[in-house]
Amino acid sequence: ASRSEPPTGCCLYFLYALSVYFEKAFMIITAIYKHSRDLTRYQDISSCGYGN
Repeated sequence: ASRSEPPTGCCLYFLYALSVYFEKAFMIITAIYKHSRDLTRYQDISSCGYGN
């Protein structure tokens, strides 16, 4: 039991670090997605105004 304890602790730490990394990556992706959506909306408005 004591021999298999360190790997599980290491694995838990790895999973924790991975979850934190994915959380940050998800936040960055959502921010980029929202920004690109705002950008396309702005382009649509400007192109529509320019076309008319």
